[in-house]
Amino acid sequence: MEAFESNDDIVVHHVELAKTGYGLSGGEVCLIEVARYLGRTHENVVYVPEHGRTVYENNGLEAKYRVISSYSVEKRFGVIIAYLWRIVLVTLRTPRFDRSNKNLIISHSDFLPTVWCAWLMRLRNPEAKWIAFCHMLAPSPFKGYEGEFTGKTRLIPSVRLLLYRLSQKIFFFLAGSKADKAIFVNPYYKEFLSRSSLSAKSAIVMLGAKAYIHNRQNEGARRKYDGIFVGRFHPQKGIFDLVDICERIVDSQPDFRMAIVGSGTKRFEDRLKEEIQRRGLEANIDLLGYKEGSEKYDILLQGRVFLFPSYYESFGIVAIEAMRCGLPVVAYDLPVFRSIFEKGMVRVHPLDNDAFAKAVLRLLTDQHYYDLMSEEALSYSGDFTWERTGDQVNRIILSLYGVKDL
Repeated sequence: MEAFESNDDIVVHHVELAKTGYGLSGGEVCLIEVARYLGRTHENVVYVPEHGRTVYENNGLEAKYRVISSYSVEKRFGVIIAYLWRIVLVTLRTPRFDRSNKNLIISHSDFLPTVWCAWLMRLRNPEAKWIAFCHMLAPSPFKGYEGEFTGKTRLIPSVRLLLYRLSQKIFFFLAGSKADKAIFVNPYYKEFLSRSSLSAKSAIVMLGAKAYIHNRQNEGARRKYDGIFVGRFHPQKGIFDLVDICERIVDSQPDFRMAIVGSGTKRFEDRLKEEIQRRGLEANIDLLGYKEGSEKYDILLQGRVFLFPSYYESFGIVAIEAMRCGLPVVAYDLPVFRSIFEKGMVRVHPLDNDAFAKAVLRLLTDQHYYDLMSEEALSYSGDFTWERTGDQVNRIILSLYGVKDL
């Protein structure tokens, strides 16, 4: 990779080589919004696979891009081989920075290709600073995403989670040895961090959501769906619990209608469609596919209640997005939510789908209660802005260069 020149005081090198597919994870949304904020005063350089550049540019991130590898490797050989290939490429072509600038590296995930690249950058450019993001702590391979907070266990550990745990241990070792700061996104992690190699250099930065003006005029006409779900189709998201919950609601309110926004593997999507058909809910559930940006928010603004039966989360950006559109949220009572969602969210015991359905029905049938929860969601979520997140990250950056009072 070639060096580049800049007249800016600080050049921020954003690294995200764990990018897969053309969707956006919560961590990638954070990357885009933080880089957009930092771009006001610093220069951004983004290191990604080629499809990462396409997605980030389509979401409005203007920056200098350094494309590490083509998407063809991932499409042809799968994610693991693509990750290994990216590791090889950055090992052979680690960039040397222009030393006339102050250079800062931000690794935006704890996955090995990203962390390895950032660590090598720091080794080759010892004068640079390094901030390492970790958005989620890996669950136990013997519990999985489905069991960490629900009590479910596995006789045979998940191979994928064993690899994830190993990758995260490498992250803690590499970031512990060379990173100047490690950013986590949930106060729930504080106790764990106090016992880790990153305890002295960790910081908690809360994430945000885009601001959308909530107009209550013609409210009834706009609210097309009683329930909304947005998320990727993954076992941790409780998708099949969602179908069961919907069936319980329909037993009491036959005209209940829900939109499911998201996508996954063809096998997962086929299984979901089969489950909806098996329960006779084709008229109650609309599968709208993957949406992002204004399309996603337009759908959220058509809903009344956001259903969020995830088994495992690190923060829950999508719940904040829903709340900023005026939707109360019903979710499983995960420990990670308790330090974030003080208002606007109704939590029920994990796997208690009957209680979940009753909580949704109460919101739909008790207008006074609904209005109260909707106002709480709007008011409380207003503090979760990307402006605040970007400012917190920028303060950390400047503190690394000796600027204390901003």
